[in-house]
Amino acid sequence: MTDPQLAAVYRKAANIIRENGHHQGAYLDGTLLLTRTRQTVPVDATGALSLVITGAPVPPADLIDCPQLYQDAVAFLSRRIRSAIVDTDPEERIADWNDEPERTADEVIAALESVARDIDFMFSAPRLAVAA
Repeated sequence: MTDPQLAAVYRKAANIIRENGHHQGAYLDGTLLLTRTRQTVPVDATGALSLVITGAPVPPADLIDCPQLYQDAVAFLSRRIRSAIVDTDPEERIADWNDEPERTADEVIAALESVARDIDFMFSAPRLAVAA
């Protein structure tokens, strides 16, 4: 079951990319760490999710060691994007999608905000009783 608080996570991640910038090829743009903090450098989609949930733009190396909310966030997003790779690792699917050469910050922000709206709808739609 999807957690309704994921909508807020996706919106915050979208705002981080909007404010800090979008990065491709890694969780964050490490070249800027001499002049900016880890919380203010450009990040990719998973880096933004990690920053919202863990406070750091790089999640633990093994997904199993990540907070459940992070695992849920990447799993849900990975099912709603179009990635050229078929991989069981949701972070890899998101990274592939994020790192497509023509991918823009606006597209990543739009995807995160779209997923947030989907979750809002899932938890606001009336539940219908099903006849047995």
